[in-house]
Amino acid sequence: MENEIVELKTFLNEVNDIRITIDGPSGVGKGTIAKKLGELLNITHISVGEVFRTVAYSLLNKGISLNERDEILRFLKTITISFTECGRCVIANETSVRNMQSSEIADVASKIAADPLYHMEVTKIIRTIKGRNLLIEGRATGSYILPKANVKFFLDATINKRVERKGLQLGLNPSEYPALEEQMLRRDKRDLERKHAPLLCGTDFICIDSSMLAVSETIAIFFEELHENLIGIELQV
Repeated sequence: MENEIVELKTFLNEVNDIRITIDGPSGVGKGTIAKKLGELLNITHISVGEVFRTVAYSLLNKGISLNERDEILRFLKTITISFTECGRCVIANETSVRNMQSSEIADVASKIAADPLYHMEVTKIIRTIKGRNLLIEGRATGSYILPKANVKFFLDATINKRVERKGLQLGLNPSEYPALEEQMLRRDKRDLERKHAPLLCGTDFICIDSSMLAVSETIAIFFEELHENLIGIELQV
C-alpha cells in the first residue's frame, strides 16, 4: 500500500480539481475514512455535515429563526464560506462562540439539510470550490452534490455494526444500543425516501461493505480503488 500512496500523492500534486466523494448511511465510518485518506494523501477533506453545522451556527449566532425563510435564503445566497487545508469551514467575519457539536446546532443543521431550497444553496457553495483536489464525505455527495466526481464511493455496513460503531463513538452503554438502532433506522428510511437528494448507490459508484473490516483494511481497499481509477486511467491516456 505504501507504493500506492506515494504514486497517488505524486499524481495529486501534479493536478487540480480532482473530486472524490464518499456516500453512505450514518454510523458507517465515512468521516473516519475520509479524514485518514485526506491526511495520507495530503488533500483537502470536507465533511458536508460540518458545512451544514457551520451554516446552522451562523444562523443561530445572527439570531435568524428557522421560521424566517426569506431571511435564511438571503443569508445563504450572500455568505462567503472558505475551507482550510484540513477542511475546516469558516464563514467570513464570524467568531465562534458556540460548541459546533452541540445538539442545538445539530438540530438546526438537520432541518437546513432537509429543506430542498436550503440544500441547493449550500450545494452551490461546495460546487464553487476550485483550484484544489477535494475529498468530500456525506449523504448525496456523489449522487447530487458532485455527480461528476472522478471517483465516487458508497461505504456501507450492517445495521448491527453501524450501531456498535456509533455507540462506541458516542460513549454509550450497550443497553442504549436498541434505542440508537431505532433512531438510525428511522434516519435511514427518511434519507432513502426523501424526494430531494436521497441516499443511493448509483451504478457508477464503488460500493464497499466494511461490516467485517477493520479501519486499516477499509483504507487499503480505498487506496487500491483510487490507484486503479485515477493512476490507471492517467497511464492509459
